[in-house]
Amino acid sequence: MDAKAEELLASFDLHRVDLGLERIKAFLDAWGNPEKGMKCVHVTGTNGKGSVSTFIASALKEEGFKTGLYLSPHLKEFGERIQVNSSLINEKELERLVLEAGELKKTTGIDLSYFEFITAIAFKHFAEQKCDFAVLEVGMGGRLDATNVITPEVSVITPVSIEHSKHLGDTIAKIAAEKAGIIKQGIPVVSASQEKEALEVIEKKCSELKAPLSLLSRDFSYIRRNASLDSQEFDYCSEGLDLKGLKLHLLGRHQFVNAAVAARTLEILKVSEKSIRKGLEKAFIPGRFQIIHNKPVVLADVGHNPGAARVLKEAIRELFPEQKALFVLGVSDDKDINGIVSELLPVAESFICTQAKFRAMDTEKIRLSLLENGFTGNISVEKDVKTAAGLALSQKKPLTVFTGSFFSVGEALEAMQ
Repeated sequence: MDAKAEELLASFDLHRVDLGLERIKAFLDAWGNPEKGMKCVHVTGTNGKGSVSTFIASALKEEGFKTGLYLSPHLKEFGERIQVNSSLINEKELERLVLEAGELKKTTGIDLSYFEFITAIAFKHFAEQKCDFAVLEVGMGGRLDATNVITPEVSVITPVSIEHSKHLGDTIAKIAAEKAGIIKQGIPVVSASQEKEALEVIEKKCSELKAPLSLLSRDFSYIRRNASLDSQEFDYCSEGLDLKGLKLHLLGRHQFVNAAVAARTLEILKVSEKSIRKGLEKAFIPGRFQIIHNKPVVLADVGHNPGAARVLKEAIRELFPEQKALFVLGVSDDKDINGIVSELLPVAESFICTQAKFRAMDTEKIRLSLLENGFTGNISVEKDVKTAAGLALSQKKPLTVFTGSFFSVGEALEAMQ
């Protein structure tokens, strides 16, 4: 990328979290409101947002719609965040939009955060590419997230659990209220099964706004068929649609939930059975129980909070019932390390503690958490992710798992590549 564009991006405070819609609305208005030229699907929740968004975008593409996909954060390269029909935004296009947005920011004096700046660029790219649909993953929360400037065709909520408590609240109900902020008057809502406190908040909001709610296990369901290290199959069922033998290449029991939520969303959008089937099967997103190598097995999973660590543990138990893992664990500095560790310990043989270049928790804090939670196996410390990856792979354990944060997993994937 052009040095000027790189310098502009580097000028943002990446640690800044400044939720609110006034700045992004004003900026998009000054840029010609690119967000208004396409149909949208809006996806929030705590875990599974990226997978659900990818499933939906993949099927919309199969249906013949030109489809934008906005995800965050990226794992290896920035272009993962902004895609059209599965193609990452190219460097020249990104550079042009960064410089254009930077000039507009300067002339308007609007003090955008990094996430707001990138969100505006995504909308502009999708508009210029004449996308029919844009599938947007919420960055944080929902109500005050920069993506919440659109009126979607469907609002989607994946499982809600405790996260970003400093910004979203310290209870499930408070966090659910922030997530439910994407619900709009009369617009259909699709939700995964939720804890009681979250569901009460979501149902109340839907009732107030007369937004019809489709809830997993009440209005639609799935039946798991089989799973292997290559793929897995399930059946989807709702009052209006019965699909047998749907195939996924994204692995783990939790992906049945994500795929069922996506299928219900696509059903509401009147996407054909053929496109739903093909879209779910073709969908891929890196770092989600991704098998990097077989014999010995090396996998990467962005299990960045206790809920995600729990589904990682369950996936390991299901696919490797006799095997415990060497975990290469690097966690972001604002995460619940004790919650993550307590979930991983039952399937852990040993740990290598590491830290990414960005927003990383100190390795000593990770090591102490392992000890405080009663882990008695081998613990190594390598502050550099690349060195940690080399150490892990040199041991040739039957099962090695890179996890803990998007940033550490991204660096590990880059090192292994």
